[in-house]
Amino acid sequence: MRMKGNKKQQRRHGVPEGRIVISARSGDADSLLSLLEFYKGYISSLSVIRYRFADGEEKVFYDEELHGNMIQKFIEATLKFKTGK
Repeated sequence: MRMKGNKKQQRRHGVPEGRIVISARSGDADSLLSLLEFYKGYISSLSVIRYRFADGEEKVFYDEELHGNMIQKFIEATLKFKTGK
């Protein structure tokens, strides 16, 4: 399947370029970093933990360890990703 549109359109629609995914899957460091950059915001938002206390107060914490674990899992999943080729 060929993706239509330019990079800006693909990023706006939330789809990384297929060639980048394939290159990252085969171990290309630049492509892997490009994918990490693409999903950086999503991974960061998942690294936020919200605590609500009994008095109703809510605190927001950024968990660095969780963030690092998610990046590690993302890289592992990318390298194991099956492509049609």
